[in-house]
Amino acid sequence: MPDSLVTESAPIALCRPQDGAAWSRLLTELPEDLRRVLETSGGKQERHAFVVRRDGRIAGLAFAYRRPVTAYLKLALLWVPGDPALARDLLSAFESVAAEEGAVVAKVEQGTGFPLPASALEAAGYRRLPQPGGAHLAALPAGWIKPLAGAWPERSPPYYSQTTGMTCGPCALGMGLPHLGGAPPLERGEELQLWREATTIYAPAGPGGCDPFGLAVAAMKRGLAATVYLSSQDAVLLNRASSDDKREVMRFVQQGFRREAAALGATAHMRAFEMAEIAAAVEQGALAILLIDEDLMHAEGGPHWILAHGRVGDTWLVNDPWIDAHLGETWVDGSHLPIRTEVLERLCWYGEPAYRSAVLLRPGT
Repeated sequence: MPDSLVTESAPIALCRPQDGAAWSRLLTELPEDLRRVLETSGGKQERHAFVVRRDGRIAGLAFAYRRPVTAYLKLALLWVPGDPALARDLLSAFESVAAEEGAVVAKVEQGTGFPLPASALEAAGYRRLPQPGGAHLAALPAGWIKPLAGAWPERSPPYYSQTTGMTCGPCALGMGLPHLGGAPPLERGEELQLWREATTIYAPAGPGGCDPFGLAVAAMKRGLAATVYLSSQDAVLLNRASSDDKREVMRFVQQGFRREAAALGATAHMRAFEMAEIAAAVEQGALAILLIDEDLMHAEGGPHWILAHGRVGDTWLVNDPWIDAHLGETWVDGSHLPIRTEVLERLCWYGEPAYRSAVLLRPGT
């Protein structure tokens, strides 16, 4: 990748944390509020700063990052005091790097003080991300997305980020419900209610996550049709309990979910799914709640539910209810998150021995 880009307004230097002294120097030159943005982002994120200097001083800055193993780049900061032309040049440079890195989409987070209006982003080919649900997201920055490759779906589920550490499954389901006509947009009360209905009860510390058959039962009680894939005949997530007594409770609860799902008419495939059959269902309008091992993508590893809702070429679009807010992420990162098929294939295995699980959601008949 080049270390600089030439534009109409000025040369733009690229700087990354791995540049060592150059990155450290950049941080010392920035005002405190801008430096804080660059310092907050970290962990496994891949970061780029686009720097314009005039007379030895910083005249403009763009900062972008992406999660590892994903196919996007997000412009998180654009600072150009009194120079709209330079803002457009920095935006163009950001898009060039995104395309060179193989990103399927470029994202822009339009917070307070962003120097380009919505009309300029629209003229540059960006479209606004669907407004997220949940009162806790109402005051956050606007999000924009620009497809860099492939056709883009016209309709997709609204985003919602989980408000607890154990409600990824309910949030994945809750994002799908309004899209398929099963409920109004998700709010925290319903997020916790769905968890109560689908939880396996225990985790190593505190309450547990949710069972695939439990999620199917909750979906079917709200009028949807559900198909469950699970490649284990035994109870799952037992490693998330700290004692034999707790594991026995988890087995008991999961057996009950399987009986109730069968009574409600859920389809169950007790085998590992193929990504191709999930793709075929999604292309026909279904949504897929997928269990992944989040270790490759987040600051911490563990079992995690996400919602797959579309594809662009060989890349999946998912809504990930978990965001690493302590690393600067916002809902713009979790919404319409692009993950290539070969990466998602690896993510969709969890546990020792490894198993995989998915819940397909369709409108009820």
